[in-house]
Amino acid sequence: MAHGLWPMAHGSWPVDQPKLCVDMSKRFISIIFCYVLASFGQSTDVAEYCQALTGELAACKNHLAECEAQRKDFTIRSEDRECAIAVENAKLKSEIQRLLKQKQLLIEEKQKLAAEQERLQQNHQACLTPLSVAEQAVEAKRNQLPIPLQETMLPPLQGDNLSSRLRRFLESIDSIRDFDQQLQKPVPTILTGPDGVQREFQMLYLGLTTAYVVAPNAKIAAVGSRQNSEWTWQWKEECFSAIGQAIEISTGKRPPALLYLPVPTNEGDGQ
Repeated sequence: MAHGLWPMAHGSWPVDQPKLCVDMSKRFISIIFCYVLASFGQSTDVAEYCQALTGELAACKNHLAECEAQRKDFTIRSEDRECAIAVENAKLKSEIQRLLKQKQLLIEEKQKLAAEQERLQQNHQACLTPLSVAEQAVEAKRNQLPIPLQETMLPPLQGDNLSSRLRRFLESIDSIRDFDQQLQKPVPTILTGPDGVQREFQMLYLGLTTAYVVAPNAKIAAVGSRQNSEWTWQWKEECFSAIGQAIEISTGKRPPALLYLPVPTNEGDGQ
């Protein structure tokens, strides 16, 4: 088919379908004209030309059918693709709405946390002031406490860590309470006795404001009371045995026993 064919790639879409139809109509008329001429025996070439045109017309019809089939297939695939895109678009819209709601919830939660943080900060400041006052009060009384207790108590913490400072303060209070309520071990101390001689005594604390001392070699004993940071001693040689036994009981050298010990009074006498 050398005459009048349009070169076309397989599977391509015709560029100008109306023009193709017009050309096919013209060729169809030419074929009819050629058959008429051939019926009158005008020329063998005319007959061959008409036969060629007939072949071209058949090829054009086949190509047109292929193009129509491709158009239908493309339309179907386009519709399927559009449906898939619509479904995906609906999913995306739903996900966007979900994320927007989640974002709003996070914003509200952030606002609540900010308000809670502000409240906690206010409470922190409200607790920090009385804690500082309490720490200073205990620290001011440190030198009035028994020396063994002073040595075991840690100084108050500094800074804004309220929980650590409160824990340290409560530990100090617990140490003071335990010392006041529990029997302590005797500790050596240097005192000037009633004869004006300095000696080493064994000192047994009874609470925070009462203590007993004894010098075994000199057979001297006393009961003391604390006023502020100063101790006042009442020398009682008659109580040497009872105080000495009490010290031995506290160290485990003697089993527990009922003892009568002198108690200091405001008048300076004990019983």
